[in-house]
Amino acid sequence: MVETVQIAARRRKLTAILDADVAGFSRLMGEDESGTHQALSEMRRAVDPLITDHGGRIVGTAGDSLLADFASVVDALDCAVAIQQAAVVLNEPIPPARRLELRIGVNLGDVIVDGDDIFGDGVNIAARLQELRPPRRRHTRSAISIAGALAILVLAAWALHAGIGERLGIGAPAKPVEVASLAAPARLAGRTSVAVLPFKNLSEDAGQEYFSDGISEDVATALGRFSNLLVAAKAASFAYKGRNLSPAEIGRLLDAQYLLGGSVRRAGDRVRVGVELTEAATGRLVWSDNYDGETKDIFAVQQDIAQRVVGSAAVKLTRFERERVLAGPTENLAAYEYVLRGREFLSHATREQNDEAQTMFERATALDPNFAGAYAALGRARYEAVISGWTEFRETELEQAEALARKALTLDPMTTNAYRLLANVYFYRKRYELALSQTDRALEINPSDVESYDMRGTVLVFAGRAAEALPWLEGALRFDRTDLLAAFHISVTYYFLGRYAEAIAAGDRALARSPGRIVHTTIHPFLAAAYAEMGRDQDAQSERFITLRLSPFFDSERFAAQFG
Repeated sequence: MVETVQIAARRRKLTAILDADVAGFSRLMGEDESGTHQALSEMRRAVDPLITDHGGRIVGTAGDSLLADFASVVDALDCAVAIQQAAVVLNEPIPPARRLELRIGVNLGDVIVDGDDIFGDGVNIAARLQELRPPRRRHTRSAISIAGALAILVLAAWALHAGIGERLGIGAPAKPVEVASLAAPARLAGRTSVAVLPFKNLSEDAGQEYFSDGISEDVATALGRFSNLLVAAKAASFAYKGRNLSPAEIGRLLDAQYLLGGSVRRAGDRVRVGVELTEAATGRLVWSDNYDGETKDIFAVQQDIAQRVVGSAAVKLTRFERERVLAGPTENLAAYEYVLRGREFLSHATREQNDEAQTMFERATALDPNFAGAYAALGRARYEAVISGWTEFRETELEQAEALARKALTLDPMTTNAYRLLANVYFYRKRYELALSQTDRALEINPSDVESYDMRGTVLVFAGRAAEALPWLEGALRFDRTDLLAAFHISVTYYFLGRYAEAIAAGDRALARSPGRIVHTTIHPFLAAAYAEMGRDQDAQSERFITLRLSPFFDSERFAAQFG
């Protein structure tokens, strides 16, 4: 009898393919088989629902590898970013040598469908892309590779996540495949933009303004954690405090599509918060609400405001982001108030105010020893004392600042300020790669953190990587057009790139914004050099005279040696 074999019908389809695995998985299993298996199981419990949430289907798994397909390229890339963000959180408490570092490749290709499986070059290319990409060491997007053809589609239809980075060829199949890394600055143009204006203090006590300002700042921080939102910097938004301008004018000046404003009235242990979300261009009220309750409920109010804003602005969220914004900083309201008061003191650049800020932060940690944000803030105050010359024990204070940052991260790995503080400490010590790794961690948590954009651009300038620095500094100006630090370093960056006329124009803008001596003693030497390169010797000599008047012992060789 001839046995009949039934062959399942096969067809082809165009699909987005995501291939992921764990770097060094064999080594990890060899060192600790049981522990690695447990960690992988935990990773899969976090990753599998993300694939479903983004409209994907798990095609197959083998050991540490995972293959999924998506009907939408947008969903595949959204999912890749969400997976890497989730991996960051899971890896945080694990020693670096034992972490499951993911590599992800995404390709859009034609595949053969055989039952529930898919085959073909489309799958193979995704796998090769994943192998090519190093594991996530810094920014989540740096551990995601996409094929060049897909990058073209992304640029046309998905500006939100696309950015053409380095292009690499791989050997198989016969035609080389171009690879584009996802770059954060290139994603800014596609985000929905919102500015959080300072909430008005309607309390009878004018001294409660620190409280209303603090709520405004923390709502902005919560919104900044959504990767599809672009939140204007606090410095930019707070510049319009008390000014009677139309929504259209403020929106134009801040380059924001939506404006979130409100008021805070506090009486005893009761608080009333009113909020309004306005479409800037039209002045149309999109959403408004009032919250009445006990002051201790203020964190729940902040969380609800953030979620209502993104819902009203029709911003797509991942489950990971929703859960992240629900985490409150502390359950101790008094500790939170000390941190708000400390922030207010720290915003004034004097030694006395810095001392007061440290006292406030120390009181917060005494009331709540598990308040991560308070430790990070205290460390920041110690660092400010070092760079401002307010302490004779610089190295000791710097070590304390680093220890406080690490304490904060031990308590809460999502403390953006702690990563940024570590970046500053490493930058001060000229350990530029370590500083970059910390700014990337901060940006993974809060993609709208303008200080991290500033920091990353600044580090790259001093590391001698001006071309890489420019998009980050330009990105910082997107959050805050008046950002002096970014404007200042853009001038320096243009000089190193040989764009001398632009360096002079940017330098003049930075000088016009700042009467500070540090900015002037740095910009004028670069202006002198730029004018000299352009053959404008009289202008160059004038800038040299200004430099020597500001700094009589200026040493050009020592000055130039700061920049790698």
